[in-house]
Order: sequence, then structure tokens, then C-alpha cells
Amino acid sequence: MHPPGPDSEQLRVENAALRRRISQLERAQCRARCPDTAALLDNFPGMAYRCQNDNNWTMDYVSTGCLALTGYPPEALMRSRVIYSDLIHPEDRSRVWDQVQLALGEQRTFEIEYRINHADGEIRWAWERGWGLWSDHGELLTLEGFITDISAYKRAEQALRDHQATLRALLDTPEDSMLLMDATGKLIACNDMTARQLRRDRQQLIGSSLFAQLPTEVAANLHRQLKKVIASAEPIRFQEQYRDRWFDHTLYPVCNAHRQVSQLALYSRDITEQKQLERTLEQLAISDPLTGLFNRRQFWSLAEQSLAQAVRKRTPTSALMIDIDHFKSINDRHGHLIGDQVLQTIASELKLNLRHSDILCRYGGEEFAALLPETDLSTASETAERLRQCIADTPVETDQGPLSLTISIGVAELVGGFRTRVSTLLECADRKLYAAKQAGRDRIACWTPSDDELQRLAGNDRGL
Repeated sequence: MHPPGPDSEQLRVENAALRRRISQLERAQCRARCPDTAALLDNFPGMAYRCQNDNNWTMDYVSTGCLALTGYPPEALMRSRVIYSDLIHPEDRSRVWDQVQLALGEQRTFEIEYRINHADGEIRWAWERGWGLWSDHGELLTLEGFITDISAYKRAEQALRDHQATLRALLDTPEDSMLLMDATGKLIACNDMTARQLRRDRQQLIGSSLFAQLPTEVAANLHRQLKKVIASAEPIRFQEQYRDRWFDHTLYPVCNAHRQVSQLALYSRDITEQKQLERTLEQLAISDPLTGLFNRRQFWSLAEQSLAQAVRKRTPTSALMIDIDHFKSINDRHGHLIGDQVLQTIASELKLNLRHSDILCRYGGEEFAALLPETDLSTASETAERLRQCIADTPVETDQGPLSLTISIGVAELVGGFRTRVSTLLECADRKLYAAKQAGRDRIACWTPSDDELQRLAGNDRGL
């Protein structure tokens, strides 16, 4: 192989610059479309990320928390001079890679603790929770998640292992809750944060039962965890909600000279913001960012489950394919911002006029799909006509004034007991949508395909 010449080197530099610009535009677009989410990511006490599943963990996006976590600004990690895999401690790199790949192979989230090399030369501990995002065809597109600094937690853990006396110093830490209790739950010592969270005076808590200070369910769960630690003499980590906050707890055994658990130390970290970010990211992973409806992948997953249940129960299922008439002319005449307003309003009206059990998604562009469980063709056609009439009677309020719109709908029924795929049923509804459009738009068209027609269409499926 010949070494690269000056032309290839110039191409590499230009390509790197282009990729950085794409990342900047993606971040700007995210802020424009989801300002609340962008603010949440930037204020999250840790680093939210999106990266490629390669040996470098090439970062396509990192939040501003990157600076505090690693000592480097976000721009340095996003396909630039700092490679995230190089920040992971050499002794932990292969373990991190193996655990992530194992989780991706099972299509589940992963949680990993490992060390990172901070820019100031200090070794810090990080806790990472992430997941893969997959295409409709089952291809891994990217990884997303968040990473937080748990160095204080690790220092506390090591201190408890090394010497019990160190616990007294740790009790003075202001950021997290720490307490020491005996095997019955009676408090021996606690820090000010514990007292504030329990809304009690610190001195009054000493000698009282911790269980008496907590709601019944929280106390019962803590008692179960306490018994497990006493029986195993091993620490236990668990999460729970207390009042309006979420906490990550670690319960440590403190053994006497006879290696019996005589005391227990409880370290608690407030993870409410982390939980909020997790819920936001999970919602984004299953939703269309413009309309808030399910995206196609989530719709597919829920619809397949619904069809399988319909087969077992031998109940009918119907599908709707919905298209906004002349949507291209709306974009051409009024601009894409007005087009976005139209899509958002139509999505809201459709959701408002469907049942909670119906599954609705933005299928793509100006097209929507809905699956109606336990619904025959007659009821589905009535629903479709109600949707059509509602849109026709309700002008969309836009920044340029009200716009009158119409929709066309294709309806198809799957008779109970026939086993087929979602793609086949939607293909039937889509054919009737095309028929409605050809017949003049602003109308519905219905079809109950025969078993032979369904089998023929199913044979034409290509990975949908």
C-alpha cells in the first residue's frame, strides 16, 4: 500500500472540518427544535453524549458538562483532538468495550463504572448509563447516554473499606447524605445533609430509629435491604424515590472483630436531575421530535405486540394511513415553518380524536399511521370519517392566519385470527389511501383484504 499523498491529506483535513461543522449544525438544530431539552442537557451535572460504536467512541455530540467531567471543552471531543477512549484508564478500556458490546448484543441498556484521566492529571471515577439506537431494519445507528462523576462516592467506598474511623470525616461532607446506624436501624451518627432531607434536627435524630423517620413503603424497603446486608456482609446498591426526589443508595456493612455486621453505613446521592434527563432521552428515542407522536420504530414495536395479541384473542384489528392533502403546496406557498405548524396541529387533532388504546405515529413527511386494536372495518371507517370531518371543519391557526385543510385516509381491516405482519396491514391501508387520493382527496377508502390477498402481500414484504 502506498503512503497517502498531499491530496489525500488535504482531503482528510477538509473532511474533518466538514464533520465538525455538521456536528455544530446538529447541535444548533437541537437547540432550535428542543430548547427545553438543550437547556436540561447543558445544566445536567454530568455529560450527556451521542457517539459511534467504534474503538475510539467517536463523539458526535457531548453536552457542556463534558468540561467538568473531563477537563476538556465539548469541541475537543467531537471528532477533534481528544479521543474519548484515550481518556478511559488503560486497565479499564477492554472491560468497558466488552460490557457495552454485550449489552448491545442483547439490545439492553448498560451501566458501567470506570476510571478516566482528567485533563488536570487526576484519575477520576465515572458512572455511565447508555443504550443503542436502532434503525427500522435492526441496524445499530448510534449510542446515547450520560456519564457522571462518582469520585466522591468511590472515595467514600474506599474509606469505609480501609478504616471505620474515616467515616466520621465523611459524615461532614455537605453534598450527599451519609449516616451510621446499628443493626436495628437506630441512628449513631449522620451529617447535616441527612438531617435536612429528613427535615429534623441533627442532634434529635441521634438515637432515634431511622425507620420511624421514613414513609412506610420506604422504611419497609430499607429494612429489607438492611437484612440482606447483615446476612451477606456485602454492600448493596439500590435506587428509590423519597418525597419528590430520587436517590441512589449504597448500604455498607461495618463488621466487628468477630466479622459480624454490627453497624451499617448508608450513603445516598440525589439523582433527581439524572432521572429527569433519563426520562427525557428515553422519550426522545421513541418520539417524533416535531409532533411528539411515536416515531416509526416505536410504532412498529407496539403494533407488532398488538397484532400478536389480536391473533391470540381472535379479535379484529384495523389500520389507518392518513395523508394531508396538497401539503407540498402549503410548504411552497407559506414556508416550512408554517408547514411544521400544520403538522403539529394535525397530529394534536388526530391524537385527541383517537382512543388511548389506539397507536398513532408520524409515519413520514405529511403521512400518519394508526393501529386500532379490537376494531372492525365498520367502526374503523366511522373513526376515519370523524377524523376527516374534524380536520375539514377546523382551520389550522398559523402565524400567517388560519389555513383550511383536508386529509385523505385509507382504512384496512385484519380479521381476527389471521397471522400477518404490521407492514402487510399497512400496505393494505396505503393502497386504499392511494385510491382515496386518486378519487379526488378529502375522503376515505376502506378494504377488508382476503386471506389470499394478505398472503400475497406478505410475500412481497422486504424487511419492513
